[in-house]
Parts: sequence; C-alpha cells; structure tokens
Amino acid sequence: MTSQSDRPVVLVLAKHYVPAFKAGGPVRSIRNIVAALYEEFDFRIVTSDRDHTDSEPFPSVARNCWGKCDKASVFYADSSHRGAQAFERIIRDVNPDLVYLNSCFSPSFSIAPLALRRLGRLGKRSAWVVAPRGEFSKGAISLKAWKKRPVLRFAQACGVFEGITWQATSDLEVEDIRRETGAPDSAILLASNITEGVGDFVEPAISESPARPLKVCFVSRVSRKKNLAFAVEAMARARSPVEFDIYGPVEDESLVAECRRIAAAAANGLVVRWHGHVPHEQVREIFGQHDLFLFPTLGENFGHVIFESLAAGTPVLVSDRTPWHDLEAKGAGWVRSLDRIQDFVDVIDGFASMPPAERLAMRRRAHGYAKAAHLASPAVEQTRRLLLGSASS
Repeated sequence: MTSQSDRPVVLVLAKHYVPAFKAGGPVRSIRNIVAALYEEFDFRIVTSDRDHTDSEPFPSVARNCWGKCDKASVFYADSSHRGAQAFERIIRDVNPDLVYLNSCFSPSFSIAPLALRRLGRLGKRSAWVVAPRGEFSKGAISLKAWKKRPVLRFAQACGVFEGITWQATSDLEVEDIRRETGAPDSAILLASNITEGVGDFVEPAISESPARPLKVCFVSRVSRKKNLAFAVEAMARARSPVEFDIYGPVEDESLVAECRRIAAAAANGLVVRWHGHVPHEQVREIFGQHDLFLFPTLGENFGHVIFESLAAGTPVLVSDRTPWHDLEAKGAGWVRSLDRIQDFVDVIDGFASMPPAERLAMRRRAHGYAKAAHLASPAVEQTRRLLLGSASS
C-alpha cells in the first residue's frame, strides 16, 4: 500500500479505534489527532475488529483489509491478523515514515512490533513514537507491577527502546516515562492531547428543588485504576442526600460486587445506579444531567473525560493524580489527595449545600475553563512537531 500524496505516512498501531468507544481516552486521542492533522499526514491505522471487552466483531466494518474511516485508512484485524507475522507483513507493505504505538504494554499492538523492530525484521528504518497514555503513572504501574516492571527492565536490557521517541502529554507524564524507562530527556517530547471543540454554554435541565438529592456521576471504565470503590465509599460517607450514577464498561466483576457491598451498608440512603457503557456522543449530555463528576482516579496522563465534564459545564472532583491541578483556582472544581477520603466527603457535602445560583455560576466557570483551555491549547502544534520531527529524523 503506497501513499497517494506527498504527505508523510504515519502507521498507527492501536488496540482499539472507532467505532470502538469503551476503551475511553486512547481512542479519542487518536481520532482527534487524525481530525486535526489529516491534511498534513497520511494516517494508516491497524486496530482490532471489536470494542473493548466485546466478544463479537463490529458488524459494520470489513475485516482484514484496508478501508476508510473518517479521514484515515483503517485495517480492522481479527485474531488471525494480530500475530507477529501479520504485523511484519503489514508494516513492510505500508513502508511508513513513522510508526506510532498507542500503548506500551499491548502484547499484539506494541510489544510484538517493538520486538520485530529490535530484530531488524521490518525493512525500511522507520521512525517510532510510543505514546504510553498514562500506563507509567504510579497508580497504573502499581496494578500488576510484578508483571509490568520486569517487561520494562527486559526491554531496556535488550535495547528495545533504543531510538524510540516517547510522547508525554503532560509534565507529569514526562517524569513517569523517565522513571519507568530510563529514557533520556532528548527522547521524550511533550505533546498534549488534542481536545474537541466546546460550544456555547447551555443551562442544564435539572430541577433545583431544595429537596432534590445531589446528582453525582462517574463516567469511565469500571476498573481498579479508575478507583470506583473509593468513589462509592466517599458517597456512602456523605451526610447529604445523594444519588450516584455509574457509566462505563465493566472490566472487573469483583469490583462491582465490592461497590455494591459498600453502597448497601451506607447509612445515608445512598442510591447507586449502574448504567453500563455509553457511546461517546452521549457523554456530554450525561454530564449535563448531573451536578458533579466524581473521579478519584489512580492516575491519568490527560483525562479526556475530565475535559468532557468541564465542556458540559459540570464541575469535577478529582484526585491529585491528573494534570488538572488548577480546577479550584479557576472555580471549576476540586482536586483532593487520595490519602484523605474525608476531604472528598467534605467537598460533596459542601457542594450539596451550595445555593442553586452559586452552582449555576460554577457551571458557567467550568464551561468557560474548558473553552479557554481548548482555544489556548498548543496541542495541535506540539503534535505536528512530534510527527514531523520524528518522521524526518
């Protein structure tokens, strides 16, 4: 497959891509790069033929061949086309200027291609960029560290990462990559995540009856990394009447059972509703139906879902393990340490007692913060430099 123009060919290897949405932020990250830079780069994306946690393939896409999706060429691979031999054939056929990995730990879409590169089996010496997408945060690496850290040490010892460029999407992730890979500063480039546009503020259609419980939501994968049990515990300790809506694909049934036990023991009449996964197109509408987004994550390199909440005008209460450190200074939310769950509880109770006019003002500030952040973001230019610089090196 040869390029149809003089644009640099960027081959993206990503475990999930649209129409997938259950994998969350990593899918949005790639789609937003393509939407912003397709006129300058020829994007070819190799991905799996099904969504995260799904056992069946997408019914609407052709598998094991190249097709168009939005502004990119996409190869939806079934299990027989995700092995080392298949990737070797695809990479040789595409002959890209740049190979872009949307993870470091995916066995098929990252580890196998990196091993092929190290063994010199890919022909043309393409440039390589690895975007770990928060996989090296302290919270993320602590989950199955017994497996992840030996993989990293073995890769370092074998020279797998030599000549690789690492994409960090925040200053915090720069430190994470340096700590976990030993990469020199010259090999780590900062390129923030590209966000979607933010429209005008729309007042939420939520009743402000004094008797109405506080409506709080959690929108993310139901996994240990997202720290849902902590969120349910904080809600269970609140003194105010609260309702907690949980949206997202379930990755851990034992976590669901734990959260149900916590909610059942709550003395405040906590109402918890489980809604499952929702398409990305509905996320902002869901945020707009809630007063607060509670997200005590163990670590995010960016947090697209945080931006989506702010864009919908919904204040956020997050852990101190994301790049969104100035929420309180901007009057758009709160950042609290996971070391003190009571601090989360105090914010929930304080927000529940806030007069409706103050809540509305806070919603406007949250929306304004997201809009200003999107307009002022250097992400597109940073990503352009990342791709151009790597492809030409």
